[in-house]
Amino acid sequence: MTEHRLDTNTVRATTVNDCTVTVIHDSNDPTKIIYGTVERRGALVGSLHCVDHILQRGWQIVAGYGLLAHNRRTVRLDTVAAAVEVLTTVLTARDSFEVERRLDEYLQRNNPIST
Repeated sequence: MTEHRLDTNTVRATTVNDCTVTVIHDSNDPTKIIYGTVERRGALVGSLHCVDHILQRGWQIVAGYGLLAHNRRTVRLDTVAAAVEVLTTVLTARDSFEVERRLDEYLQRNNPIST
């Protein structure tokens, strides 16, 4: 894991499933994540941000086409780990049909906060 300080926030980067995951931690509480990005082979897969910064719940993913949605409803995941898993496994598929199939399977196995 690589760690850098920018102004007062801490930036941490690590590798998950051949993807570089970079997260920005809150300067006032280093256990809280403000947002993060995921890149694969130098290309942006997407970013993640928390809807509820206090409880660190309600993680949303933004891909190249906008907020990640399933059946026309925005997907909110309960943990940053779940958001990273979706970004590094579901959204790295070759085409949109494969992304939809993987997202369907993921949401059936896991319970997001809401969709």
